[in-house]
Amino acid sequence: MTDTEHADEKGMDAQRKLRSDIIQKLTEAGFLITEDAIVMILEHPEPLTLTKQILKDADINVVVIGAQHVPHASSTASTA
Repeated sequence: MTDTEHADEKGMDAQRKLRSDIIQKLTEAGFLITEDAIVMILEHPEPLTLTKQILKDADINVVVIGAQHVPHASSTASTA
């Protein structure tokens, strides 16, 4: 395995761990999340901060966090 392949693999492992951490935080709070929302969160410069903001802003009647919940949280997290 080349150094580049090894670095790519480490990056993918970190991305998988981050994805898993985000899903875990949301499910522990009682929410499900769509694939689109996960992708949007992971593309944010501070995905864990954004996740915390989404949890803070989520209505208790929401069962599934979808893409519609991410843009608002994204703008709030980036100004906080």
